[in-house]
Amino acid sequence: MNKMFLAPVVVEQVDVNTGYRSPVDARAVNEAQSTLATALRSKLPVRTGSLSQVTDLPDANTKTATDLGPIYRTIKRHSAPLDAAQQEQLSEFAAQTGASHLMFCSCDIYSGPGGRWDPMSGAIASGGSRIVLECNLYDIQTKKIVWTRASQARASAADLSSNLLVMAPLVLATLEIE
Repeated sequence: MNKMFLAPVVVEQVDVNTGYRSPVDARAVNEAQSTLATALRSKLPVRTGSLSQVTDLPDANTKTATDLGPIYRTIKRHSAPLDAAQQEQLSEFAAQTGASHLMFCSCDIYSGPGGRWDPMSGAIASGGSRIVLECNLYDIQTKKIVWTRASQARASAADLSSNLLVMAPLVLATLEIE
């Protein structure tokens, strides 16, 4: 692997009861992006000798950054092959930046009712709020996901940063790059 880029993190709020997805505020997205970038920089170079660079996408090329979201959804969420335009876009990105791999990460913040206890029936229900972090390493040359891992924590959106600091190293611990 020559060079890996961390694509913008896809952060979405999911209602536990309805499954409805909605984007979250920019603060949460920036928080997730910086936490994951820090975790990648601290974890991967120690574990692998052949990784030469882990960087964020260049800020000047924001069009490329926003275009990677639909590519990630096609690759992972829809489990469909990329169309010709998307393959061409990734090839151009690789040529411009020298990237050989892209790290796509999604962070779903599930919000739902809190835990409760019904004294009349004795029923106990745990809270439905949780955070799910999923990372996928995409090889641009072979056009395949070569590694994927996920982690989940019972927490609320208010605990996003502290939970990502714990979850990211757990997810990245199994990543081995040749």
